[in-house]
Amino acid sequence: MLNTLRVLRLSVLLVASATAAWADAPVSPVPIIAADTGTVTFVDSNGSRVLADCHEGFEFRMLAGPQRGQLQRESKPCNLGTLVVHPPTGRWAVEALVAGSHNISKTVSVLVSGREVALPTDKEGRVKQGDLLILGDGNGVVAVTSGTPEMWTTNGIYREQRPEAFTPDGSRVLVTAGDSGLREFWSWSFAPRPTGVRVLPAGMTDSEGNLVTSGEPRIVLRHPRGGVRIAMQDATGTRPWKVGARLRQERRGLLTPLVLGNTLVFYRQGVWPPDGGDCDELNPGTYRRLELSTGQERVWRRHEGECSTRDFVAASVVRRTVYFIEGTIYSGNRLFEYDVARDATRELKFEGGCPRCSTSARTGGSSSCSRTPRSCCMTSSTGARSRCQESRSAMGRGCSPCREQSELSEMPSIARRSGVRGLWQPRGCSGRGGSRNSNFVHSSSGTLQPSSSRTTPMALP
Repeated sequence: MLNTLRVLRLSVLLVASATAAWADAPVSPVPIIAADTGTVTFVDSNGSRVLADCHEGFEFRMLAGPQRGQLQRESKPCNLGTLVVHPPTGRWAVEALVAGSHNISKTVSVLVSGREVALPTDKEGRVKQGDLLILGDGNGVVAVTSGTPEMWTTNGIYREQRPEAFTPDGSRVLVTAGDSGLREFWSWSFAPRPTGVRVLPAGMTDSEGNLVTSGEPRIVLRHPRGGVRIAMQDATGTRPWKVGARLRQERRGLLTPLVLGNTLVFYRQGVWPPDGGDCDELNPGTYRRLELSTGQERVWRRHEGECSTRDFVAASVVRRTVYFIEGTIYSGNRLFEYDVARDATRELKFEGGCPRCSTSARTGGSSSCSRTPRSCCMTSSTGARSRCQESRSAMGRGCSPCREQSELSEMPSIARRSGVRGLWQPRGCSGRGGSRNSNFVHSSSGTLQPSSSRTTPMALP
């Protein structure tokens, strides 16, 4: 089934006119699973079929007009977030954002494939804000769970529950949970009545690291007091992670860390002048690597003129490569590949303002993608995994669509990571900029809110 798929290339186009193209009998040369607003769909060469549909019911009171004071109700498709799949079994998991009752329009119900879901409520019976986890396979929905009770709030601060990956056997789903401060990780069983195990408690890491790479069991943790540590995941997803000793690297300014083999790859933030302004040209950001076996750290690239960067857009455990973007929508975005084994960087050519979930997998790979601006994900048997996420911002709406060229197609996967920061920091194509006071600086602050962007159409070249 999904594990017999061939090479797949996806381009997600950020243009409204392409929406109609998706509506006209979507097909794919190979099977894919896609998450649109309110719908999870299976698509292959014969067409498409809905695996799950989700609708959120709202209640609101008219404030003006002839119906002033009257209570009204309406139903809208759910806002679906990150989607992950397990290729050998065809299982999938997606998050559905529930708006709650702290707004003028109050959530009163959620229906998933025609069945009403029990939602967490406060003492007055009002629905809280949070994420549902919807689990399914090729036959449809298997289960819906509200996950961890602590992740549902009434104070307007959104705490997400984002699926990250399946265990190797597909029996459990790894979920990251939390807000713009500290994070925790849970493992949920794939069953009609999911049960959760907290594999990493709160207080061990902030939200700035935690890049999960398929095929790599180690994850880098960052904490204001605990510093930088490396955690080893349990393959079964049923036991707590083993957290290693504190590394000598300073946590502050250590960005986008991930482990590939015996090497920790990360970005070290540059220096801004005390009086503000642009990045100090003499002390820009630097790309670095730390050899875990020897403790040797060195710079492998200077980010001239910039003090901060985006997340690494993708990583391959098999090829031991990472991919990153430099530039802005004004100067043009440039895509690079860094080969850890060869210690070599090369630029990959592509057209358009910024890559948009352009993916490629070897034989045996499969893919899943969410057509919302929030996320798009790709999983392949090569061990490469990537996810794409766009933010609602003026910059993001101005981004140009892009298409693959020959060098881009060589990548096992390429897309922007659906990191926690992207859910509340507007950065769009240009990523984080060189000014400390700009919207694109790598930091977490403010009130976390779920994305409410409309869908991004998907086109198959």
